[in-house]
Amino acid sequence: MHNITSVIKDIDFFFIEKWKVANDTSGSGNTANIGSMTRIDDIVHGRGVFAKYGEEIFDDYWINYGKITTVDKNGKTKKITKLKEFLEYRGVY
Repeated sequence: MHNITSVIKDIDFFFIEKWKVANDTSGSGNTANIGSMTRIDDIVHGRGVFAKYGEEIFDDYWINYGKITTVDKNGKTKKITKLKEFLEYRGVY
């Protein structure tokens, strides 16, 4: 067993709350799966897009992801799927 090369080595484990590493886009692209940051340094240090807004905004955003419809400046309706749009809608931004 000692002569068999392992397929993994130098593993670092860390635990961080999802809202601290979440992104504002879906993970799969076609559903409301919560996407995450992709840079390891951002993940390890909890620098997701919700990190400065907190867990409450994260929960509110993802509970309502793609469900809130607004009217743009051209009179077209659209669903909110970006954090900036959501913050403006909620009056936070």
